[in-house]
Amino acid sequence: MPSSTTYNSAPELGLSVGMDPIPVASTLRVDLPTSLNLLEERFREFMQGMLFKLDKNSHKNTPEIEDIPGMVRMLLVELTEFQDQFRDDRHNPNTLIELFDVANFAFLMFLALRNQGHADWRNTPGETPVAWENP
Repeated sequence: MPSSTTYNSAPELGLSVGMDPIPVASTLRVDLPTSLNLLEERFREFMQGMLFKLDKNSHKNTPEIEDIPGMVRMLLVELTEFQDQFRDDRHNPNTLIELFDVANFAFLMFLALRNQGHADWRNTPGETPVAWENP
């Protein structure tokens, strides 16, 4: 059975990076497979960064105004920014921040495809974790 982590407040999420806490509209519950328990803290940190950057850029409405090929081009730009930052100074915190942008473009493309009516991946034979429910 997966362990469960619930995020329910901006201070808990750490979304007050250099500013006032970001208002939280809802609680996100994530089931973490036991095989990934050792990664829980890093997963939490990564999710915090992704949410911070998604919130910061939410005014852009990317999934609504860009097509998938356009978002792939944007993803490649972000990947290049990460590569440049890693090459120039891999220990700079911005190296990690660039990864949040890369991951978020994958999410934004997922969001755009689901909004266009693509089927739920959890209904794909062989891809649905038995312990996870399909709401």
